[in-house]
Amino acid sequence: MLERKAKIPEAKAKELVTFADRVRQSYDRGEITNTIGPRELLYAAKLGALFGGDFKAGIMRAFINKMPSTSSVAVSEIADRIFGS
Repeated sequence: MLERKAKIPEAKAKELVTFADRVRQSYDRGEITNTIGPRELLYAAKLGALFGGDFKAGIMRAFINKMPSTSSVAVSEIADRIFGS
């Protein structure tokens, strides 16, 4: 769905889905306070494409910047592991 709606490569779409899965797992374990929804993930994908393929920047703008500081640190670490530092 992401590759079609956001017009991004399949490999990047899979990375974004992996990111969302790990965020949801962290939420289920009580490590973070918010989870990521499909609309936020799609918005992050579109922003990443606009930023020349910098999907971590898309995640930062669409999701991480809106979180409380303690959760944003944990989610940033997840993004670093998936998209690189």
